[in-house]
Amino acid sequence: MRRSALREGGQVEDLGSAIAVRDGLRPPGGDARSAQAEKYVLAIDLGTSSAKVALISTRGEVAGWECEPMRLMLLPNGGAEQAPRDWWNGILSASKRLLGRRLIPAEAVVAVCASTQGGGTAPVDRDGNCLMNCMIWLDSRAAQVVRRHKGGGLDLGGYNALNCKSG
Repeated sequence: MRRSALREGGQVEDLGSAIAVRDGLRPPGGDARSAQAEKYVLAIDLGTSSAKVALISTRGEVAGWECEPMRLMLLPNGGAEQAPRDWWNGILSASKRLLGRRLIPAEAVVAVCASTQGGGTAPVDRDGNCLMNCMIWLDSRAAQVVRRHKGGGLDLGGYNALNCKSG
C-alpha cells in the first residue's frame, strides 16, 4: 500500500489508494487528534454484487471501508433475484467490521447515507416482513411481454438501441 497514492487531504485517487486508506494508512500530515475532532458519515452502497460501507469525513476524506458479497440467484427462465434479508445482513456485517476497527470514535458518526441498486420488487406483509425474494433490475422474465406490447425495444424519437449512432 502506497501513501503516495493519496492526494493531499487524504482523498482517494484510485482503487490502490482506497485500499491504502481502508488498511489504516493516514494521509501525510494527518494525526489521531484531528481525526477524532472530525465528523463522519457512514456511507452505504448496496449493489448487486456486494454491500459496501465507508466512513467518510464531512471534508470528503475516507477513513476506511469494508464490503460484503451479495448472493445473486439467476434462474433458468431469465429471473434474477436476491433475498432482502441478505441485503440487511450484509450491510450489518460490513458495518460492524468497519466500526469494529475503531478507525474513528463512534460518536464522530453524525449521519448515515445509503444508495442502492436500480428498481426491484420486494413484496412485504403489513408488518414489513418480506414475503419472497426480490426481483431485481436484472430480471428479464417479462421481456417477451414488453416486446409484444411495445413492438420492440425502447424507442426515443425514432432512435433505439439498434440504430443509435454517435456523431
